[in-house]
Amino acid sequence: MFVASRAPSLSGSFATVALNAGAFLGPLVAGVATAATHNYGDVAWVSAVLAATAAVVIVASRRRAAHADVREAR
Repeated sequence: MFVASRAPSLSGSFATVALNAGAFLGPLVAGVATAATHNYGDVAWVSAVLAATAAVVIVASRRRAAHADVREAR
């Protein structure tokens, strides 16, 4: 999304790709976990892990963007 600020027409595309990837990968991973453990409660854990992973990626990308802004300002 950092690149999208320089190409506004791409921001909608990135958002759509992220939504579609999550809509595909979430149930896929949850299905694999359920098939492996035969416990439907693991779906909640898969969801929690995926949400935490997304939060880590967002924080890392914002830090990277902040460092890039500092480097460009020099």
